[in-house]
Amino acid sequence: MTETIFETLLREMEEQQKLHHLSIVEKKAKQLLKLAEKEQNHYYESIAWYFISLLSFYNEDKQKAMKACGQGLKLCESADNVRYEIRLMNLAGILYADSSNELTALHHFINAYFLSKEHPEYGFMQLILKNMGTLFFSIGMYQEALQYYTEAFDYMLLDKFEKGDLQIVISHIMFTLARMNKQEEVRIWKKKYDELDNELAKIPEEYVLSELYLDVCAHTTLKVPEKMEQVLKNLYQEEDYSHIKNCMFFMLEMSMHMKNDSLFIKLYQTAKKLFKDMKNPYFEEELSQIYIQYLKEFHKDNLKDEIYHHYEIYQKAQSFNLENRKISMKVKMDLENTLYKQRKIIENNQKLMQYTELDDFTGVLKKTAFRKQTIEKLQRRNKDQKAFFLMMDIDNFKHINDSYGHMIGDRVIKEIVAIIKNNVDQNTLIGRVGGDEFAIYADHVYELYKIENCVEKIKNDVQDIKIRNVKKRISISIGICEASDDDSYDIIYKKADYALYEAKLSGRNQYVVYEEDNVQEESLLPMHSNEFSKLSISAVLPKVFMILNTEKKSSTILDRAICYIGRTLHIEDLFLLYFIDRKKEQGYLKVFNLNDKSIRSQAIYHIEEGYFNEFDETGLFQNHDLNHCDFPYETKYKENHIMSTIQKKIEYDGHFYGIVGMNKKSRQVWNIKDVLLIENMACAFSTYFESWRKQD
Repeated sequence: MTETIFETLLREMEEQQKLHHLSIVEKKAKQLLKLAEKEQNHYYESIAWYFISLLSFYNEDKQKAMKACGQGLKLCESADNVRYEIRLMNLAGILYADSSNELTALHHFINAYFLSKEHPEYGFMQLILKNMGTLFFSIGMYQEALQYYTEAFDYMLLDKFEKGDLQIVISHIMFTLARMNKQEEVRIWKKKYDELDNELAKIPEEYVLSELYLDVCAHTTLKVPEKMEQVLKNLYQEEDYSHIKNCMFFMLEMSMHMKNDSLFIKLYQTAKKLFKDMKNPYFEEELSQIYIQYLKEFHKDNLKDEIYHHYEIYQKAQSFNLENRKISMKVKMDLENTLYKQRKIIENNQKLMQYTELDDFTGVLKKTAFRKQTIEKLQRRNKDQKAFFLMMDIDNFKHINDSYGHMIGDRVIKEIVAIIKNNVDQNTLIGRVGGDEFAIYADHVYELYKIENCVEKIKNDVQDIKIRNVKKRISISIGICEASDDDSYDIIYKKADYALYEAKLSGRNQYVVYEEDNVQEESLLPMHSNEFSKLSISAVLPKVFMILNTEKKSSTILDRAICYIGRTLHIEDLFLLYFIDRKKEQGYLKVFNLNDKSIRSQAIYHIEEGYFNEFDETGLFQNHDLNHCDFPYETKYKENHIMSTIQKKIEYDGHFYGIVGMNKKSRQVWNIKDVLLIENMACAFSTYFESWRKQD
């Protein structure tokens, strides 16, 4: 399962949520949860639980909503999903506030507040502040509510929110100030509201009620009943019960302040019906208190009966409160039991995962596991977060094994792995991608120079390795690549691998940082000062590398490269011999002829051992007159009228892959230009065959 499928599902859920197609959102959330659980992807599993909790809340299934919310929060911690951790904390605050558990609600809102403060990039701060203001408003702590509403407004100004969003927060500020009986301040904020062009589909009830408050204070109450009727009409369509309660209680208090008996009774009867439909005894109990206050102020005869009735409602509210606490405790117990089982499953899975994903010998990630985890990190990283990919290869490792034995070779590998681990932190991924080749991925380093300092330290520590009887200094070559925003794993792997080859070809025991221009403009080998080499390398070999640098290795690719070299440099007779067995007794011979611009291939089933003795210690063999030498294939050369030849062994880190050569049908004294050309061709083909070997 790829991350792309998860992202597609999430995008579709968010789109359907905006369209209020909640049944479709629920279906996709369950699908996302199933896929995430199957893949053990806690990141997307936590997102699925958020949507399930939110939809359960919309469907008034608080018990299910709380349980899903708790599941999501626990998973966010292990998945490092800060974005949805803030959303889930905020939702948990709303759920507990709706159950009249204000202390627990405040706990979640505060956690969401501080996490939002640490991560302003997600833009949740104004939402959390507004919800905290609403929580304090609901329990009559108006000064605290005003503080958080005002702070939310300041954040929104800084972030340049839409005017409509600003008007909503201003209306909350106005309503809070009205509750605090601060007329002048209500007028100041009303002016700010009115200065903004109204972009809202309907005027917020809080704004209308604040205007109503100013009318009552000014004793201009003629239009008050009309405004209350407007608010009531909107409240019938409202789903936020807490909002309905706040508006109804405020209008009841205003009607008492106006001494309007008939208006109070009308509002009271409406509130009584609304609260009964909500099935919330808390609201009914508060409404009963207001009604008793009305009876006292208006000297009504039925005060005694109503007090007794209030006691009954109070008992009902207490029973409801007890039932809510039981439900909360049951949800908490169920959640803890589920989470305990999950933790055990996760622990067992992690043990199995470590067993299957870690290389038994070195203790670092295997190649496939390293690839998988790097891809996951690449897809989760922020655009402004830098990431670096490194390839490391032990220099001349085959020589170490051949000279000192495999036990010493194994010890060298373990020593180097220990050095790498000591120089990187626990967030860095380390993988063994070849026998003596390692890869590193780091996405929490902010500057290249820090990676370079780390690499330099690793390189120096490796050179300090002391092993008894090993006289040769141990060293490593390193390729570094900084990942671009759109780079895939395969791309950064190739870039770092290319930089590693550059380090090898430049003399080993060094690091090279990949640069885009290098592939097009520079050679695989370091540029020599000689003018002959400058022409051939810069003009031809970069293109040769591009031909050979392909994932699919084939004989056809070799044909293309040989033909390109021969035609471009006008080489009369160019050949490539590569072995197909370890003993180097069999191989394929490819010969390019300039006259007919063709290439022919021939299988060779027996290569004479004496042939290799003709090459010097640098792997070079050259002869300007084959008539005057004792050469194993002299007869064959004479049959093809070849008089002189220059040849170079194709080698990479102790591996001998074949021979590349140029022939002439006349006597030829080979000069430095020819030597440099044949050496560079051998280097180009050596990287190709080395890559082919690693694939196999």
